[in-house]
Amino acid sequence: MLRAALCTLLMMAQLSATMAQKITVTKKTTIEINTEKGDSANYVEERHPGGFDFSLGFLQTKFGKGEGDTERHSPYTLEVLGSVGVGFTTTLGRPTGMSTNMGQSIEVDWSNVVALGYEFNRHNKMTLGFGMMWRNWRMTDRNQFVQSANGQITLQPYPADANPRFSRLHSFMLTMPLTYIYKWKHGWRVAVGPELCFKSPKDKYNTIKTRYELDGEKYKDITKGVHFSPVTVNLTASAMYKYVGIYARYSPMNVLDTDFGPSFQSFTVGLRFGW
Repeated sequence: MLRAALCTLLMMAQLSATMAQKITVTKKTTIEINTEKGDSANYVEERHPGGFDFSLGFLQTKFGKGEGDTERHSPYTLEVLGSVGVGFTTTLGRPTGMSTNMGQSIEVDWSNVVALGYEFNRHNKMTLGFGMMWRNWRMTDRNQFVQSANGQITLQPYPADANPRFSRLHSFMLTMPLTYIYKWKHGWRVAVGPELCFKSPKDKYNTIKTRYELDGEKYKDITKGVHFSPVTVNLTASAMYKYVGIYARYSPMNVLDTDFGPSFQSFTVGLRFGW
């Protein structure tokens, strides 16, 4: 009986050794298959459990320089919310009597609401964005903007004995800035580039508003559908430290469609907040 028990224990030990050997081989074989880079199907299975690969090849580009550099994936970036600029604007080449001075005319722009960027390296970058811009050219002297029934804009004096408050042109533009950015250390950067502008198709956003007082009464005249130039190009430049800086915008093309109004250009200097 003792001999039978010893034989049984010996058979069980041999069986256990055989099973352990099979398990070890199986695990080894699995590891070799999953880490074999030459088998693309198994490589995808290892990095993407379930076998699905949604990566975009063109976004997997790596770039770096030197051993100390950190190698990064994809120089392409998708950026949102951009920066806001608030500045004082003035008109250049304006006709006599059009006193739209920088101290009383304001511009607000929301640059790069969404933008696609490309980083050449850690210092140099290009972005193509989409944004919007509001402008007010304001006069407070004895002349006002007047638009006739055929859309012609002229400068005319206020009624006799009127007390002027202001007369202003207002525009809303959609913008597409193409910007080159150079980044220094410690958060400093500069940006320059052209900006393509499109007049808003909504007439209610392109207006003339005039306010004055006469014989104790307050008057407000609003005219919609001002004929601004449908497409213009601006030149912009900015210097930023982290999330605040200064900017300038020069509009060398005529602001108004010259078939309907006086010829003038625009120049703005202001503060910018954001990236």
